[in-house]
Amino acid sequence: MKTKFWGLLLAVLMLTALSAWAQWQLNGNATCTATGNQLYPTIVSDGAGGAIITWYDYRSGSNYDIYAQRVNAAGVALWTADGVAICTATDAQLNPTIVSDGAGGAIITWYDARSGANDIYAQRISAAGVAQWTADGVAVCAAASSQYYPTIVSDGAGGAIITWQDYRSGTSNDIYAQRINALGVVQWTADGVAICTATADQNYPTIVSDGSSGAIITWYDVRSGTSYDIYAQRVNALGAVQWAANGLAICTATGNQQYPTIVSDGAGGAIITWHDNRSGTYDIYAQRVNAAGAAQWTADGVAICTATGTQQYPTIVSAGAGGAIITWHDGRSGTNDIYAQRINALGVAQWTADGVAICTATGNQLYPTIISDGAGGAIITWYDARISTADIYAQRLDRGDGSYYGRNAPDIVKAPDIPNDQGGFVNLQWTPSYLDVYPDTTISFYSLWRSLSGTGAKGARRVEASDVTKDFTGTAYRIIEKGGKAYAWEWIANIPWRHYLTAYSYPMPTLCDTLTGEMAWHHFFVSAQTDNPQLYWDSEPDSGYSVDNLAPAKVKGLGGETPAGLLLTWKSNIESDLKNYAVYYNGTFLGFTSDTVYTYAGTLTTNDNFTVKACDIHDNQGLASDPWIYLGPMAVHLSFFTVGQTNEAVELNWRTESETDCATWIIQRSSSGATAFQDIGKMPGQGTSTMPHDYIYRDSEQLETGDYLYRIVEISATGNKTSYQPVSVTYKSNTPVAFCLNGAFPNPSRGQTTFKYQLPVESRVRLEVYNVSGQLVKTVFEGVKPAGYHEVGWSDHNLSNGIYFYILKAGKFSATRKLVILK
Repeated sequence: MKTKFWGLLLAVLMLTALSAWAQWQLNGNATCTATGNQLYPTIVSDGAGGAIITWYDYRSGSNYDIYAQRVNAAGVALWTADGVAICTATDAQLNPTIVSDGAGGAIITWYDARSGANDIYAQRISAAGVAQWTADGVAVCAAASSQYYPTIVSDGAGGAIITWQDYRSGTSNDIYAQRINALGVVQWTADGVAICTATADQNYPTIVSDGSSGAIITWYDVRSGTSYDIYAQRVNALGAVQWAANGLAICTATGNQQYPTIVSDGAGGAIITWHDNRSGTYDIYAQRVNAAGAAQWTADGVAICTATGTQQYPTIVSAGAGGAIITWHDGRSGTNDIYAQRINALGVAQWTADGVAICTATGNQLYPTIISDGAGGAIITWYDARISTADIYAQRLDRGDGSYYGRNAPDIVKAPDIPNDQGGFVNLQWTPSYLDVYPDTTISFYSLWRSLSGTGAKGARRVEASDVTKDFTGTAYRIIEKGGKAYAWEWIANIPWRHYLTAYSYPMPTLCDTLTGEMAWHHFFVSAQTDNPQLYWDSEPDSGYSVDNLAPAKVKGLGGETPAGLLLTWKSNIESDLKNYAVYYNGTFLGFTSDTVYTYAGTLTTNDNFTVKACDIHDNQGLASDPWIYLGPMAVHLSFFTVGQTNEAVELNWRTESETDCATWIIQRSSSGATAFQDIGKMPGQGTSTMPHDYIYRDSEQLETGDYLYRIVEISATGNKTSYQPVSVTYKSNTPVAFCLNGAFPNPSRGQTTFKYQLPVESRVRLEVYNVSGQLVKTVFEGVKPAGYHEVGWSDHNLSNGIYFYILKAGKFSATRKLVILK
C-alpha cells in the first residue's frame, strides 16, 4: 500500500511544483471544491502555459469517479466549475494518469471496477473539455480477474501506449500493454499484448516513449524466487516486443531491487533508476540501455548513492545530452532528507559523490519527484514534516555542479528594432543572472547567440532531432533544443560582467531586415558564463526583427532637356540599399526607374513640374527632389547642364541647341544650406545662333569639402535675365582625411557593380563579397593603393538574386555594407 501511495503522491507533488513560487493565489487556486473527497491528482501541460489536471472524486457519495479540469497560465479554470466528468460509471474508478494528446487536450487512463473486477479504461478530452470517445471511456483491457495501476505515454501520433499490472493468469501479476489511437480504437491484440508473463510477480510498470511510436517499459520482478530484480522490455509501434521474451534483466544483483522509474536517453534507449539493497541497506543505482536493449554501463548498474543509512524511491528526469538528474529521500543523517545527483551519458556522476543535499531540514522529507526546468536543471518537490505536520516543499536545482539553487539564467526583456537606423540591428535587452550580485559574482561574462527563424525569412537551416545537444562546444556554433524547438545557434559576441548592473543591452546584428509582408524573425538567447566553460546558464530564447527605418536621401540635381520631348536626369543617390526612383508629374506618380534618367513623352504645358523620390529595397521613399519646372519655349534652348569635380576644380558643362539675343552667361554658386547664390564668373553668349554650342567653366577656387549648388543665368542684350535649374555637387579634396567605404553603384545591382572607397594614406586593400550565410563569394580586389579616391568594377552576372555583404579592409580599417542583386 505504501508503494501505491508513493505512485499517486508523485502527481500531487508535480501540481504543487507548478505554483512553488506563488504565481497564483496565496496557498493555491481551487481546482475543485465539490462535496466529498477529491484525491490523488495528476497533471500534464496543455501546451499553452496552463495544465490539465485529473483526479478521482467522491462527490457522488457512493463510489469514486474520474474528473478533470483545465487551468490557464493565470490559474483560471477553463471548463465547468469543479471539473468535467471523465467517467461516472457504476462502482469505483481509481488511479488516473494522464498524457497530452498533442492538440491541447489529453488522454486519461485509470482502473475501473464497473464489471465487478478491475479493468483498464481510457478517455480522450479536447482542449475545450469535451470527451472525444465513448461516454465513460473505452475499454483498454477487460480481461479476466483484475488489472491495476496503468501508466501512460504518448505514441507521438495523437494516441497513447498504456501499460499495467495484470492478474488474468490467476496465479501472479504480469505486465501487459496496449496502444490506442486518437479515435479511441485499440491497435494491438484485444486486452493488450503480453510484455512479461514470467513466473511469479511482475509489479508496478513505468513507461517512456522510444521516440519511434513505441515504448520502453520497466518493472520489478520476482521470477528468481528469492528476491526482486529489475527488468525492461521494448515494444514497437505494432505491439511487437523487441528484446528477449519476458524482458531483459537490468539488474539481478543480490538482495531486492524495487520501484524503478525511467526516462528516455534521447537516442531511442532509456535510463532506469531504482532503490537497491544488495549491500544490506537500500542504495540508489541506475542503468542505461540502448535501443537494442544492451546495457551501456557497468553490469547491474552504476551506484548513484551508497551513503550510510537508507536511500529509497528515486525519480528521474532527463538532463539532455544522454544524461539525467536523479533525486531520492536519504537517511544518512538519521532522518530522511532529499538528495540529488546528475549523471552524464556514460553514467559518470557529475556532482559530489553520493549526491548533493537538496533539503536537510529537521524532521523527515520523503518521496521527492522531479521535472525538468527546460534549461538543463530541474524542479524537485517533496513531502516535508519539518513542522510536525506534512507539508509540500519545492526547490529549483540549476544546471552546474549541483551547488546552485534557484533560477540563475539571465532573462531577456525584449529585442525591439533600433529606431531611426538603416536596419540590420535590434536592441537586445536582458536582466542579469542572480549570481551577478554584490559583493562577489560567479558570472564572468555574458555570451550572446542568434538564430534565424525558418518562417518568413530566407537562409534558415533545418535542424534535425539527431543534431540537438545542450553541451557547450567552445566553437562559434552549437545546436540546442529550447522551448520544444530546435535552433541552429551562432555565437555573436561576449559582453563582460561590469559593475553589478541591473540591466544590459547590446545592438545585435541581424542577417536581413523585415520586408513588406515578410517578417524576418531572428531568435536570440543570452548565456551567463563563468570561468569554467562547462558551467553556464542560458536564458529562454526570445525573438525580434530589424526594420530599415530611414528613407533614402533627397534626390539632387534634377534637370530636364527638351530638344525633342522631355528627358529628366538627376544625380545618383549613394545609399547601399537603394532600389529605384519614383517619378512624379504635377504630383501624380508616373513610374519607377532604376537609372538616373526618365523620358516623358507627354505634352508639356508651361509651369508643369516634375519631382523624383529615391526608393530603398524596403519600399521607403525619400523626400521629393526640388522640382524641375517647364518654363515654355525659351529664347535659349538648353540641351543639358552638368556639374562635376575634376581634380581640385568643379567643372560646369552645358550646351545650347540655339540662342536668340543671348549676350552673357553668369555662373553662380551657393554653399550647402545657404539660400543665396553668389556670382563667381561669366562667359559671353552667342548672340543669335542656330548652331549648337558647348560651354565649359571651371570653378578653381579653393573649396572646403561639402555640398554646393551651381546654376547659370542667361542675360539678353536688353538686360533680361533667365535662371536655369540649379545642379548640386559634393566636392571632396583629392586627399581624403579618413578611411571610408563610399558604397556600391548601382545598388541594387543588375549585373555590373562599381565599389567606391577613399584612403587617407597608402594602404594594402582587400575588398570581398559574402553571402548571408557568411560564405566568401568573391575577392574583388587585393593589393596596395595610394591615398585618394578609388573605385573598382565587378561583374556579378553569375550570382542569384538576394542580399550580399561587401567588406573593405585597409590597414586596421574595416567596413561592411549591404549589396542587393536584383536582375
